[in-house]
Amino acid sequence: DTRDYKIYWTTTIAGKEWMVQNLDYIVDNASFYYDNLIANKVYGQLYLGSVLATKQKDICPAGWRIPTEQEWDAMLNAFGGSRVAASALKESSERYWRNSKAICSNSSGMSILPAGSRDSKPSYSNLGKYAFYWTSTISKKKPNSYIQFDLGFMRDAVNSSDGDPTWSYSIRCIKE
Repeated sequence: DTRDYKIYWTTTIAGKEWMVQNLDYIVDNASFYYDNLIANKVYGQLYLGSVLATKQKDICPAGWRIPTEQEWDAMLNAFGGSRVAASALKESSERYWRNSKAICSNSSGMSILPAGSRDSKPSYSNLGKYAFYWTSTISKKKPNSYIQFDLGFMRDAVNSSDGDPTWSYSIRCIKE
């Protein structure tokens, strides 16, 4: 990223090149978990949902963008679909994900970490338990919001839902 000279590893899945680290570029209203610089180096920034409506083109580095819901679905389908893909996506080190019966193989190379979230209060939660990711797909049910995907420490499924624009989640960029 020529804006701040951070280097991101990538992998190709379903014909698309994905960043295998959470984005860590600072924009207005972005934060890192409890403003902890060490956590920032590992987990990246958490991006406020309402920022996607106004600064979406400024968030990812040049030549990259926030993936759509369909691109997330295609990635999940490459690893068996949303009901089982989480195990292939989660970082396999026991250091990050809380202990559970769910398997973390990282066979995808995506190295997803449980970076948690920030709500509207703003309170931080779910570090070590959940990973939440914004898409660039506008929600049809919730005004001013976008679809989000989440992975949890107790399940192999990856869920998608209408994100809350007052909450902050992670972002993975995809090559244009």
